[in-house]
Amino acid sequence: MVKLAICDDEKNDLEALISCVEDYSIERRTDITYEAFTTYMELEKRIGEFDIFFMDYTMPGIDGLTFARTIRSRYNGSKTLIFVSKNEDIVYDAFTVQAHRFLRKPLCREKLYEALDTYFQSGQSAVKSLIVRHNRTTNIVCLQSILYIEAAGKETYIHTDAEQIACHRTITSLEEELRPHGFFRVHRSYLVNMRSVKRFDQSVIEFPDGQTVAISSRKTREFRREYQSLR
Repeated sequence: MVKLAICDDEKNDLEALISCVEDYSIERRTDITYEAFTTYMELEKRIGEFDIFFMDYTMPGIDGLTFARTIRSRYNGSKTLIFVSKNEDIVYDAFTVQAHRFLRKPLCREKLYEALDTYFQSGQSAVKSLIVRHNRTTNIVCLQSILYIEAAGKETYIHTDAEQIACHRTITSLEEELRPHGFFRVHRSYLVNMRSVKRFDQSVIEFPDGQTVAISSRKTREFRREYQSLR
């Protein structure tokens, strides 16, 4: 399932966009859900819940470009941004935050369909999950939600943006499975999701929620190279 955040403070424009998204979901038989927002303040603490953001530029309080930068600072390139605006002067600025598309108002249904078709065809919609077990409990963890994985004694802990999940698997086996999906072993005790990294230096990696993990000095150069290849 792909979750959309639709952001516009103009009632008619918001309804037109919702109508197009609903029609697209029916005609293309895609599993889409959406939620509408009339300010970015409503959405600010829930960014992690959504995959695609339809964003108007002119909004109360926080403008679309500023909010787009907030999304990128927290989630790098893992979120898809589509600007929908009358203000054509921001086209260049939209692409500085790696916008997927810039759609002009009044909205053209064909252009919106093309933007979503490209998203689904690119494979960005294929949300992958990790299945782990602990005692008698089985957890299905969305890879996108994982910040890092920690080996602590005989236990392994998966730290997500919402919770900590224990599992019986070794960090080495998880590294083998997750390395192709943007995870990197930065320390014997830590496997990090590079798409969740906010910043790092020679010794520490920081995540959007303020948590930090150590990075081994002998891993720094390789990690920097791998991290930059994702951007």
